[in-house]
Amino acid sequence: MNLWIILKCFTREILNKIINHFSKNPKKSQGQKIFRIKKPIIFIFTMIYNHLNETLKRYIKIVLLENKNHITAYHCGSASKQSGFSFKFSGLGENSYALGPGIYFATEPEAAKLYCKYIQNPVLLKVEINMSGIYDPFRGQPEDMRGISTKIVEQVKKDFNLASLKKGSSLKDGPWDFGDIAKTIGKPKAREYFLEFGFNGLYTNLPIGGLEISVFNLNSIKILEEMSL
Repeated sequence: MNLWIILKCFTREILNKIINHFSKNPKKSQGQKIFRIKKPIIFIFTMIYNHLNETLKRYIKIVLLENKNHITAYHCGSASKQSGFSFKFSGLGENSYALGPGIYFATEPEAAKLYCKYIQNPVLLKVEINMSGIYDPFRGQPEDMRGISTKIVEQVKKDFNLASLKKGSSLKDGPWDFGDIAKTIGKPKAREYFLEFGFNGLYTNLPIGGLEISVFNLNSIKILEEMSL
């Protein structure tokens, strides 16, 4: 885990909490706002300690998840243990294809439930995901998959006789090269190229904790349990 990223996230979040607390507790006096806090120094250090403790627990949990070959995750949708998963209805969530043209999962069930509002008669599926070939494009992990997306870009340009690719949207198509490829040749065809070059999916850390995973290879998913909501 990149320590610099942890420190930046921690600093940003703790400052936001302090500012929000102050802004919600103003008291006007002689035309100026003062904060109704008897012991501001103790308050600030207590908040820093509590938030640091929460942040470290969250990132330690993420590190442990990343080092597993198979992890448990959750998906809110209309699939079932009988029907399995299909790409037909993927990308209907609020972020569309922010991690490329896959089926989306979260390692925290509460995070997965946020997508239930897009589904009629949703069910929560508990699954096991094989993390082999699933890449974090934001941190370049695992390291042996770095730079492969550039090779895919060159192959797509060669196969389709293109001088350059269209610029994809980071939310609608995917991050960087992955988004450009999906925007240029379409999501189903892009998924074929990703699989050919060894990408079974993409993942990233969620601000609320855990991982979000976009899976391109249906063989990487095993449904464990179907739970009604």
